Amino acid sequence: MLRLILFSLSSIAFAQEINLDITGDSNDVYIHQINSNKTITVDVDGNNTILNLEQKDSGMHSITLDVIGDDVDASVLQQGSGNHTATIGLENAGGAIDFELNQSGTTDKSHTSSTICYVTAGCSVSYTQND
Repeated sequence: MLRLILFSLSSIAFAQEINLDITGDSNDVYIHQINSNKTITVDVDGNNTILNLEQKDSGMHSITLDVIGDDVDASVLQQGSGNHTATIGLENAGGAIDFELNQSGTTDKSHTSSTICYVTAGCSVSYTQND
């Protein structure tokens, strides 16, 4: 089991970046970044995973997420002032996936997605872009 909590506070001078590759079951990951350009890349192969990714304000954000597994609960919030982006891949083998993306304001945004859900009632996927 992996329980990871990362807070990346930044002065304007630093671009933030977190790359994470997890293989295994029962993982809790919480990443909270605040300012500068930001980026998060996550790759999880495993079941019973909870992911909470937040980036916050002023622009540029990113996030690439690739999750293969059952019983996954993932939430991504990017927030304001524009730029955003996301690239998401979700795949299950029968267990539930609950995923929510909220990008927020002021304009820019983007989003690409790929969800493979092998059970009709097995996936709840929500994309909100706001403004």
